[in-house]
Amino acid sequence: MIWHRRSLELSPALGEFLEERLLMAGHERLSSERPTGSPLMTLSVYAESPTELPGSEDLARWLAEAEDAGLSAADLRWTETDVADRDWDAVFRTHFERHRLTDRLEIVPSWERDTVVREEVPGPGAPLSVILNPGQAFGTGDHPTTAACLARLERWMAERGGASPNCLDVGSGTGVLSIAARLWGAGEVVGFDIDPESIVNSYLNVDLNGLAGAMEFRWSEPADLEPAHWDLVLCNLFMGPILRLLPRLDLSLAPGGSAILSGFLASQAHRIREGAEGRGWVLEAEECHEDWMVQEWAKPSA
Repeated sequence: MIWHRRSLELSPALGEFLEERLLMAGHERLSSERPTGSPLMTLSVYAESPTELPGSEDLARWLAEAEDAGLSAADLRWTETDVADRDWDAVFRTHFERHRLTDRLEIVPSWERDTVVREEVPGPGAPLSVILNPGQAFGTGDHPTTAACLARLERWMAERGGASPNCLDVGSGTGVLSIAARLWGAGEVVGFDIDPESIVNSYLNVDLNGLAGAMEFRWSEPADLEPAHWDLVLCNLFMGPILRLLPRLDLSLAPGGSAILSGFLASQAHRIREGAEGRGWVLEAEECHEDWMVQEWAKPSA
């Protein structure tokens, strides 16, 4: 069988953004390649028929959304090629393998879940294996922003011992941050995502980690949040949505609470600093991972 492929050569940051849009539009057969030392990656989407592939209008819309999110989006055009049949399950598994993010945290694919032995509930910041079935959602831990958020979360939970903080996860994707927070001893945990596939996938991952009924995911932007309720806000989004959501996140964050923000480039970090400092937040830490930033903020106590 011959597959039809449309490809783009673009920056990794823009590639991550467009890959998310392709998945949300139902294009599951994707590949991304970045030769060693190259500043560009190749993002490809495959289908049995050309009519099932995204077209120029889709690309134009997504590039406009990328510009709104603060990403530089050049006038890209699809490259057309045909390729021989592929074992898509094997390709998928090749791109998602068991991997360690920190000394104490690893991500385990769902097809290797029998290798995970969890005899008791881990303590805050304790060694942890999170089992994931990525599906069509984002947040498998291998992207620099997700990995950086998990590392900051691990440190934050360990520093606070068994305080059982309430945790809000905005842009929850596969639910990996929410699941890790709950396993490390968080109290109430609620995740929000605008992708319905993410919500379905998050609940599957919750079950895989033995946490059925222990947390909630909602298909929407964060709304109707109880004021000053959350001790920790996790927000891994692009710059534009973070800046837009900051006022409501500030209202929902308890005095003395913290926010871990990521999903934006190092060149955009000053915009996030301006927005957060404008709410009175204090920058506790800032790190750069492969051109992507993570910031930890504290809301002063009343």
